[in-house]
Amino acid sequence: MFVDAVLTLVDTEIEIRVRTMEDFGQRMTKMKEVTPFHLDICLHMKGYMNRPPMERTDTTGSLYHLAQLVALEELDLHLSSCIARYKLESATAIS
Repeated sequence: MFVDAVLTLVDTEIEIRVRTMEDFGQRMTKMKEVTPFHLDICLHMKGYMNRPPMERTDTTGSLYHLAQLVALEELDLHLSSCIARYKLESATAIS
């Protein structure tokens, strides 16, 4: 008996953004737990981190404040709404 089979290779990239290295570790654990939903599917994953997250700290907050001042003085660009969102996200992440 001859079975006509079509072998298909699918290649994809998944971009994952995280706020902390701890978040990265949790995401990688979840990714390693992914299993195929069909017996004829073989799943191979490989990956890397191209840059670590810039974790929210007082120092990075000061750096962003400096960027806000430079943007305003040099480019007449107002980043206050971005700062407000940054503070809200930081407060939410802490609680």
